[in-house]
Amino acid sequence: MSYTGKKQKNWLQDWFSVDMIAKNALVAALYFVLTIVSYPLAYNLVQFRISEILNLLVFFNPAYTLGLTLGCFLANTLSTSPWDMLIGTGATLLGCLLMIPFRQLFIAGLMPCLANGAVVGLELYYLFGYGPATPFWVCFGWVTLGEVVVINGVGYAIFMALRYLYPPVMKMIGATRNQSFVW
Repeated sequence: MSYTGKKQKNWLQDWFSVDMIAKNALVAALYFVLTIVSYPLAYNLVQFRISEILNLLVFFNPAYTLGLTLGCFLANTLSTSPWDMLIGTGATLLGCLLMIPFRQLFIAGLMPCLANGAVVGLELYYLFGYGPATPFWVCFGWVTLGEVVVINGVGYAIFMALRYLYPPVMKMIGATRNQSFVW
């Protein structure tokens, strides 16, 4: 058996390292606080949840899925329905997992938009009473629009600016992939 240098890590060791646990705790807390700060815009049919910008962290390090899911769960405890803790959090988890295979930031950013649009749109349609008066596609459209504005509009601009104006940000967030991302 020969020595090949650094010990190989698997994804489980990466996701549950002390460093990533601390970063995920920070992301969960930041998600919660940003949702509370934008509370009037973060719930109901038209949602502009500023905290959703943090979903783009998954593009650079999939381990952030854990912190974002926990942060969403905590934020959804303040919702008017206990179902939102399960369904809305599941939508965030699904959106984060769908982002992982993509190599273009803009396209990856569309995944949580579509996941939240579909899942939260169905939740609003069936569980929140928008059903008879508002078609599902309207619920889907409003939620997706809010996500696109926040994630692919504001979030994309912030990450592009940070990349060019403050290059050490990639190391600071623990980027393990897509460090030289493209449109």
